[in-house]
Amino acid sequence: MKIVLGVCGSIAAYKTYDLLRSLIKNGHQVRVVLTQKAQSLVHAQMFRYLGADDVWCDQREWQGNEHEIGHIQLARWADQLVLCPLTANTMGLMAHGLSPNLLTSLFLAFERYKPILAFKAMNTQMLTNPLVQENEEKLTSLLPNLFIHPSSFGKLACQEQGQGKLPTIEEIVALIESTSLTRKNKRILITTGATIAPLDPVRYLTNPSSGMTGFYLAKDYLKMGFQVTVIAGKNATTELNNLINHPHFKLTRVVSTEDMYQEVLQEFPHCDIYLSPAAISDISFKSSTQKMKKNQIKSSLAIEAAPDILASVLKLKHHQIIIGFAAETDLTEEQLMTKWRNKPCDLLVGTRVDNGLIKENENETQGFGTDQANYLFLNKKGEYKSMALNKGELAGVIASEVQL
Repeated sequence: MKIVLGVCGSIAAYKTYDLLRSLIKNGHQVRVVLTQKAQSLVHAQMFRYLGADDVWCDQREWQGNEHEIGHIQLARWADQLVLCPLTANTMGLMAHGLSPNLLTSLFLAFERYKPILAFKAMNTQMLTNPLVQENEEKLTSLLPNLFIHPSSFGKLACQEQGQGKLPTIEEIVALIESTSLTRKNKRILITTGATIAPLDPVRYLTNPSSGMTGFYLAKDYLKMGFQVTVIAGKNATTELNNLINHPHFKLTRVVSTEDMYQEVLQEFPHCDIYLSPAAISDISFKSSTQKMKKNQIKSSLAIEAAPDILASVLKLKHHQIIIGFAAETDLTEEQLMTKWRNKPCDLLVGTRVDNGLIKENENETQGFGTDQANYLFLNKKGEYKSMALNKGELAGVIASEVQL
């Protein structure tokens, strides 16, 4: 993606060095525009050293030939305009259609079919000033392609605690990579991460699933314009939290398989595609409210079957497309076919897993906690496909093949 990063004169401007590095690492092309105040806080040459395609400031606006007008050239080149950090001053100029510098001229020239993302950073009193709030409301009401991200709470440059802090770089990148002006009136439901089976207030059974597959799936479907709901295990990746301010994303965290089951039953009737990469515990304990003492521990524990969520949603299926996931220590085509006959999904994705804790397999973790894995796909036509993918690539393959 081609991104113009517009940097305004906030103390938080120094964080855009890390933002640039993250965007370039993820394969994006970035050109930087600095306001005059920003140039006193960050340096154009540093952005060049860090890999920016180009760096622009007011002085360059008319330095090209007569057919190269800076703000027009940049507006045509970019797929997305990112204003970070956005100051109260620049917001006010934007709200009143004023363009005294390159960045505000670029803002006015930016095509309405391309997204503009803004990340505020300012003192709490400035942020909550009625004039600043009025400017923000005016901008978002007039420009449907503009999204102004809520600021975070924390210690500000003025040493005060309050709202107005720039969001984390990870949150900014996640929003940049998942924003689209495309709108599809369809809903995606994703379960991800591990569920927990408590034994007593101290002990529990779970697995090392990270939930990253669900995170990448959510990003890809958001980018395609879908409404996305994720039901995640309590300890699933915190990367999911980076999407919580996305206007088309909803996250619910749960503990047990029963908790996830109840949430899925509520959400499933409203979804169009259901994806289930969650590593769900298929057993539950008759848990105790008090810690089990050593003399109470026997050679076996009373267990019962936890709800089979995938089997349940297949019974409830009406119009939905259902993608199931199977995690096995010894994955074969025959084994995947057997699972598909019991749970005939539109697509079944199998992967070999191992937590690496059993002595003979020690330090040979597969599937869990690793980015690369071998996947076996089985569709409803009975066709197999085997692919070695990282979790981001896996999500991309599924999102490109499973659409409405």
